[in-house]
Amino acid sequence: MTDWIKDNKFAAALLLVAILAVIGTFIFSAGKSKAFNAAKENFDTSASRLQTLEGRKPYPNEENLEERRKSVVEYRGKVEGLGNALLTFRPESFEKITPAEFTTRLNTVGETLKEKYTAEEIAFPEKWQTGFEVYTSSPPKDAATAFLNYQLGGLEWLYSQLAEAGPSELLNVHRPPLPVERGEPMVPTVETKGRKPRQAAQTPQKPFFALPIELTFRGREASLRRLLGALADSKEYFFVVRSMRVQNVKYDTPPKSKDVEFEAPKPAEGIDLFGDFDFEDLPGEDGGSGEDATDGATDEGETPPDGEAPEGGEPEPEPEADAPGGERILGQVLGAEELHVFLQLELILFRDDVELPAVK
Repeated sequence: MTDWIKDNKFAAALLLVAILAVIGTFIFSAGKSKAFNAAKENFDTSASRLQTLEGRKPYPNEENLEERRKSVVEYRGKVEGLGNALLTFRPESFEKITPAEFTTRLNTVGETLKEKYTAEEIAFPEKWQTGFEVYTSSPPKDAATAFLNYQLGGLEWLYSQLAEAGPSELLNVHRPPLPVERGEPMVPTVETKGRKPRQAAQTPQKPFFALPIELTFRGREASLRRLLGALADSKEYFFVVRSMRVQNVKYDTPPKSKDVEFEAPKPAEGIDLFGDFDFEDLPGEDGGSGEDATDGATDEGETPPDGEAPEGGEPEPEPEADAPGGERILGQVLGAEELHVFLQLELILFRDDVELPAVK
């Protein structure tokens, strides 16, 4: 091979140039191929994003952007209006009081409620102190008195409404302690488990504080309806029912609708649907007048006593008392027995320092 190269130097040089050209072409083509693939991938990505943007409504151009900004400003105004409406439930004065003042008010409210429940013949736990039993022997922390004082006012209203609802017994009360009672900051609850600190810090805070209370009482179905109605109609305190459990006291036997005491329907005042119509002119079943009708008579012309059957027949069922359809259906479900009711409530204290983000 060496002798051939020496004898054919020109041909060997030409062959070497050809080999180098092939190698260079291969390397150049491989690099350009990678660049082409990268450029095509970028193009496909951009085309896909453009297609997505074109498919959106509204399309993100300057004109639609301005329309979108107007709608956001309008929505922001509605949110501000809702916030102002909810702030009417916030007390005019929310200031700290001394622990001694809170203890004095707690004792006064407790005695007043006990007297009211005793007068209404509603049983209650012997050591009941509206849920603040822990503060009967020791005062609260000074930093917690503002929240506790507001919650005490809400619970006083709640127990008064419960008394007016007419239950037979207040069975149990549980008031979970607030964070401020443990010396922790009273901040709205935000789920931060599994999130990074920066993500948790960027999570919007709730615009209210939730003050929980749980109570259990026994009473008729009407007492539960009255209490829930009072909670919904309140203009002073904003309560939220987080959960509710209702159980019949007599859960081993099905209720009977005849046990329900329905209210007698009230006649319409000043309205006479029939005027001076003479019902005696109505024909009987045999075509005669009402005076000659023998409705319910036997073949022999004798009318059997109420509840008894004619010969060879079954006794006729007694007609049920008239009652509105809804109440009768409800009576078939509930009967007249009492209910065990558990309510998990939250007294909502709306914040007055919430600022909505500015519209850019």
